[in-house]
Amino acid sequence: MHHRFAAGSLVLLLALACATAEDPGQLQVTGGASSGGDATGGGPDTGGEATGGDGSGGDPSGGDGTGGDPSGGATTGGDGSGGAPTGGNPTGGVQGTGGGSGGGTCTGAGCDGDECLWMSDCQSGVCGTSGVCVCGNGVQDGLETGPDCGGECGGCVGDACAGEAECAPALVCAGTCTHCGNGVVDGDELGLDCGGLCPGCFNAPCTDPVECASGECNDGLCGRSFCLEGWDQDPAGDVCTGCTQDDQCYCEDVLNCFLANRCSSPSACHDLCENTPGGGAATAIAQQVFDAMCS
Repeated sequence: MHHRFAAGSLVLLLALACATAEDPGQLQVTGGASSGGDATGGGPDTGGEATGGDGSGGDPSGGDGTGGDPSGGATTGGDGSGGAPTGGNPTGGVQGTGGGSGGGTCTGAGCDGDECLWMSDCQSGVCGTSGVCVCGNGVQDGLETGPDCGGECGGCVGDACAGEAECAPALVCAGTCTHCGNGVVDGDELGLDCGGLCPGCFNAPCTDPVECASGECNDGLCGRSFCLEGWDQDPAGDVCTGCTQDDQCYCEDVLNCFLANRCSSPSACHDLCENTPGGGAATAIAQQVFDAMCS
């Protein structure tokens, strides 16, 4: 009895050993299911590399492309929206002609960047929301859309307005913001508040009075808007333009000062205009020209 059981057991073990040797493929099917189609090759963490999950491993979902979808970098990463044209908005240059006359030469208290509490604390007349002076350095910065205009500064040249407060500090309102009429030569003007984008200066060609700063068009030429306008083209101005002594030639500076300040008489601008290089001699000659043209 004991020998029959031992013999039977031996036969069974030999049969199992033979079956295992004759069918090695069965072990490969069950043992290599995970290693052959290892999902880590094309898993979403690896970036979805196409070679990792091409289906040859038996797991097509591992590399379906969703993990490393090229649209992530091809479209959203470099679609150009990061460099939108607002960074170089061309209106800054077009409207910029209305910018203030500061030109970055501000000195003393109240220049751009100085702390302020009131508008009067700033030379530009604008105390920004950040508590510093703005709109007076002659360049486009901060919230501005043009040099010293737009944003907190008020409208640029050409912007619609209903009053001076809606325009940048260096501008005036004439239905739209403009530098024509602000009492200084700025923008593209050829003379004081005339020429360029402004109405024509004295002796400029015209066909209609509205084309002239003076509002007068006589014989096809603009008239004077002020008695000294065009002094350097008038025979009375020869005494200055034809001078030979340095101190007397400074009368040109005095006359231009008279003109810029619309002096009703030399004495009206005495304190502003007399203290130019050359002193009394230049002022005396300038007064002669003023008397000849404005009497």
